[in-house]
Amino acid sequence: MDEKKLFTVLPHIPKLSDKLKRILKKHKLNVTFKHSNKIQSFFSSGKYKTSPILGSGVYRIPYSCGRFYIGRNQQQLGESLLEHRSSIDKGMWLRQRPEIFYSALAQYLCDSPHHFVSFDCTSIIAPDKGLM
Repeated sequence: MDEKKLFTVLPHIPKLSDKLKRILKKHKLNVTFKHSNKIQSFFSSGKYKTSPILGSGVYRIPYSCGRFYIGRNQQQLGESLLEHRSSIDKGMWLRQRPEIFYSALAQYLCDSPHHFVSFDCTSIIAPDKGLM
């Protein structure tokens, strides 16, 4: 009966990989190692990558219900997010509906208290070319 050969790929760890390979070979397990640093990782693409939070333009903030808020800013996105958070905090601190909302996002959350905002999933969907 032909025995099945077990095979696996593991990350290469200097000094440990060779020892591990000998031990696993005794147990009829073939192993190969791959390096996490590929040659291409040592070269730059030449493109300057801007953090999305530093950009400006049309942005999208998802709600927990599947809907999303679309906003546009000419300032950095990080500043707009701080303003939204401040407006939400103000409404929560008052524990009542404010007469004037400074953010439609905060108004929606006040009207739908069982929903929340995923600020971490905010993305710029149409960047302002001149301001990025």
